[in-house]
Amino acid sequence: MQAKQRADFVEYCRKIGEGKRSPNTRTVWENAVKHLQHFTGGPIQFSKVNHSLLQSFKDYLLSKVSQNSAGVYLARIKTACHQAVRDGILLRNPADVSIRTQRTRRQFLTLEELGKLAATPCSNRDTKAAFLFSSFSGLRFGDVKALTWSKVKRSNGSCALEFSQGKTGEAETLPLSAEAAAIIEGQENASLSPRIRSKVDNDAIFKLGAQQTIDKAIRQWVKRAGIEKKISFHSGRHTFATMGLANGIDIYTMSKLLGHKSIKTTEIYLHMLDETKQQAVEMLPLTC
Repeated sequence: MQAKQRADFVEYCRKIGEGKRSPNTRTVWENAVKHLQHFTGGPIQFSKVNHSLLQSFKDYLLSKVSQNSAGVYLARIKTACHQAVRDGILLRNPADVSIRTQRTRRQFLTLEELGKLAATPCSNRDTKAAFLFSSFSGLRFGDVKALTWSKVKRSNGSCALEFSQGKTGEAETLPLSAEAAAIIEGQENASLSPRIRSKVDNDAIFKLGAQQTIDKAIRQWVKRAGIEKKISFHSGRHTFATMGLANGIDIYTMSKLLGHKSIKTTEIYLHMLDETKQQAVEMLPLTC
């Protein structure tokens, strides 16, 4: 037990983060660990991980990043504390500190805005197609990037995806709307061109780089289209959910389409509709 107490808590947190399935989740853990290491000045023994340390780390985070980001990073370190108790390293959980997150406005696009984007040139063809596909399928960035042709299933004129969610690992069958299927067809036709065909990840439907790079391209594209909203790739998922609920898809079906484990997560989009009713009535109907 004493040997475990002398082990490095920072390295323990790092290994937990490296073991996460989703690239985005690993990035969040990496950032949390970087802040922890900067705060501690280096390794810190488990014997020194207590309420006082976590309270000071909370204050440090709030002085360095936004309140919501601080809450996310603190939550990861608290998760590591929970795991350390289960592993028998900590006798009791010292993680009884928290940061109240602030409710943020989730941006989504209207039919008119989607039309503007579709008609506006983007610096990267696959970035444009991938974002529009997310807006009509609800898939996260990691899942769109990981899509391969083998996951596309066609039957009796319909199109669906059979894949595993990167965030949860859950196997999913996702029926695609006509708009999303058309984008897939466009990618299929484009991939036949020797000029476009890539030797790396040749089976990938969308050839995408790092999410940070993609989000930067999307911001420039949105600005070029004259849309004054703070849009990221994830806004496509918000657009899909809001469009679907506004046009009659019930919340239970939408929860399944988005791959949410809890319907409470999906209910956030109902609040978005209440706040933006005028935008909601302009939404494009979906056929799922």
